[in-house]
Amino acid sequence: MDPSSEHLIALARGLGLSPRQLSAFSSDAGGDLLVSPAITAVSQHPFVYVPHFDIQASAGVRELFNQIELVKAMRPFDQSYIRGDLGISHDAIALISVVGDSMEPRLSSGDTVLVDLRAGSEMFSDGIHVIRLDEALLVKQVQRLPGRVFKIRSLNSDYESFEIRATEEEDRDFAIIGRVRWGGINIK
Repeated sequence: MDPSSEHLIALARGLGLSPRQLSAFSSDAGGDLLVSPAITAVSQHPFVYVPHFDIQASAGVRELFNQIELVKAMRPFDQSYIRGDLGISHDAIALISVVGDSMEPRLSSGDTVLVDLRAGSEMFSDGIHVIRLDEALLVKQVQRLPGRVFKIRSLNSDYESFEIRATEEEDRDFAIIGRVRWGGINIK
């Protein structure tokens, strides 16, 4: 039986280790510790503990949300806020940090966003999303236009808007990773 990510995080904390240190131990004579590929939030009333990934919305790919060693903390959110106010009934959510000024004045570099990872292209609605474009993670305003076209824009007028066709050449690295549902600002 493969241990779940949340059990490994709890075990690491109980042993006074980081998840990376724990993953250095072998689960069998010749292999690495087997980790469930889905690192999700953990509900423990009255909180939902959301993994805060040590990745920034300007570099990386979706698989980063499956690497336990990139979880720098499990941040508690009030369960009634996540489930009720935000209406997120599942645990496929994550926290990441914003890099750059393209989404100012709403989001600044160093701010933290909560991303609903199920609200990608299949469950798309217009709004602020984390997208993957040419191996970079970006936080952008995304609008769906007719003909499977997405208009991508920054809130900072110094940055140009652009459009991407969902049916563009197959080698184009583009995906809607998830919708930003909450933002926490750093007061400087």
